[in-house]
Amino acid sequence: MTKSHEEKLKAVKVAEDKKNAEIKALKKELDGMKSGVISTVSEIESVEGSTEEISAKLAAYQQFMSQYIVRAQEEKYKAVKAAEDVISKKYEGKLNAFMLNPVDASSLTVPGEAKSSETYDKRSATVAASGEAGKSRWGVEEVQRMASSAK
Repeated sequence: MTKSHEEKLKAVKVAEDKKNAEIKALKKELDGMKSGVISTVSEIESVEGSTEEISAKLAAYQQFMSQYIVRAQEEKYKAVKAAEDVISKKYEGKLNAFMLNPVDASSLTVPGEAKSSETYDKRSATVAASGEAGKSRWGVEEVQRMASSAK
């Protein structure tokens, strides 16, 4: 009989502790409502889920965003390439229409050095001759250059 009475007292004590904890939580919530803060840890977990669920959602979101960003960049690259191809074809067609004989770029030649003209050779010879005579108004380096080009 003593044992059952002790067990009843323990059960009552546990029930009182639970009720007191609930009363304290409600008082805190009431104080929070008065001050404008309305959230408790138990409310947050019950509304949003446990930390494991939140971690799983975060990982899924990060994976989605990384795939989305990569796909968006690839699509943008493809769109730019397609636009470049269209513009290139458009202007190549216009250029070919303006040219009577469209030529291949490999058939064009770019001259290396300009060939010396007769007047330039005559001037070089005159400068070199006056340099040798010591009556040149040009510097020594210019006279040497003209003498080497006249030969």
